[in-house]
Amino acid sequence: MTALALSIVALVATLGGGLAIAQTIIEVERSVALADAPEPVRKALMAAASGTTVSSLESVERKGTVTYEAVIKQNGHPRTVALDAGGQPLKPAAKK
Repeated sequence: MTALALSIVALVATLGGGLAIAQTIIEVERSVALADAPEPVRKALMAAASGTTVSSLESVERKGTVTYEAVIKQNGHPRTVALDAGGQPLKPAAKK
């Protein structure tokens, strides 16, 4: 079974004295088996894990672009690895 998570932004507007809520899906996350990931993603994760365990893997779709986020356990500590669909590492988001 595939787990699915949706991040939704709710916009509220007053129309004709009533209340209307519009929802926009901004992100879709799906659990993915390592065997089902694209080959470049699999290879990059296996290299990053280097003998340790890939605990979880999700595909994340935002604005039509799919990326992959994995949790790798190294020395008992989780580490998140984010990759594009070609297996290239993503830069961490800038802190505000």
